[in-house]
Amino acid sequence: ELQDIKEIDNKLADLSKKAFQNHEELQNKESFNGIVDNVANDKLPEAYKLNNLNNVHQYLQNQREYFDLLTRYNPGLLMSQSENVSKTANRVGLEVPN
Repeated sequence: ELQDIKEIDNKLADLSKKAFQNHEELQNKESFNGIVDNVANDKLPEAYKLNNLNNVHQYLQNQREYFDLLTRYNPGLLMSQSENVSKTANRVGLEVPN
């Protein structure tokens, strides 16, 4: 029975890793580098470059705020599966055996 629980924990951990790996906007730097390259392009008007940089700045600020709110209201998001289970059990007055 203990091995079944460990197997389930491993599968959940793998699913969690895969879920975060599919977020291209968090890991793919090519789109950000493309925006920076556009700013360095001398053929583009200054107003366009400035607008582009303002958009990047706003996007990065919003992503930071989104991540802060996500972790604040979903504290188990960044915990390991076993830590999340034990904290949930403690919350309802139970204790998880080691």
